Amino acid sequence: MKKIAKILIALGIGLLIAGAILWNWNHPTPTPAPPAPTVDTTRYTDVVLINKSQLDSVQVWVVLQEGESIVGLFGMDSSNMFNGQLDVGNFWAQNGVEYHLGDTTAIEGVIVTWGVQNQNCTAAQAAGYPFGINNFEFTVNTWWQNGELTGAGESFDITCVDGLHSILQQTVTSFGPRVDSVLSPNFGAFWDFGYKDNTGKLEPFVGSTNGATLAECVNIAGVFPYQCDWGYRQYSPPPACSNPSYPVKCSDKWGQINTSQTNRQGQGGQVICTFIGFTADPQPAVK
Repeated sequence: MKKIAKILIALGIGLLIAGAILWNWNHPTPTPAPPAPTVDTTRYTDVVLINKSQLDSVQVWVVLQEGESIVGLFGMDSSNMFNGQLDVGNFWAQNGVEYHLGDTTAIEGVIVTWGVQNQNCTAAQAAGYPFGINNFEFTVNTWWQNGELTGAGESFDITCVDGLHSILQQTVTSFGPRVDSVLSPNFGAFWDFGYKDNTGKLEPFVGSTNGATLAECVNIAGVFPYQCDWGYRQYSPPPACSNPSYPVKCSDKWGQINTSQTNRQGQGGQVICTFIGFTADPQPAVK
């Protein structure tokens, strides 16, 4: 009996070791936390990505305009490039760690997705995402560069135009006034979503979170509903989901205004995108 017991114990230990090895193979090593950013947010805008989901780590994809480089952004280097592409990269965000853009140069049209690379809905459905993929996108540090006012505004939003697979929250830290843009760089100026109150003043944007279904991504400041590329209407949307297709409902709470995109004449502070988690549908890209 003692001999049998020893054999069983040995087999049990072996199974535990084998299980640990398999677990490590199937769970990627999170990207180490990048060093603290040195961006002067009194003059430049920093973008912060945070994983606050129930996952220990989640893959973050960053897609830039063609010809730009992901090296140096959010703590990434050349090893984070996807298939040698300078303008596409990814990293694993540890839970609760802040990943900062960490750059002061003007950057436009950045697309950030969680768990899977951005793609249109027909491609996403073929890859196992039945409702497509949503993303966070931003343009920052375009208002003031090299000591000169350029006049090009900043913007950001969460877009569900191509679909929905994740719950994202977006917030800002800048709530200062806007003064004459010719005389001032408007450092720390507030963000808005295009809506004016009954006194004619722009309503400041503080934060918002997209819904858990396509139907719940409507009438949220800073969030584009499914297929509504102007927020309140369709103009020239990308290919729709087709396997199956889904009804389209655009925002109507604020009238004929594109309240789905936040804007600012100014610069400085932080724009924070927080990953809350995936929707209830299967997410094949998550390990």
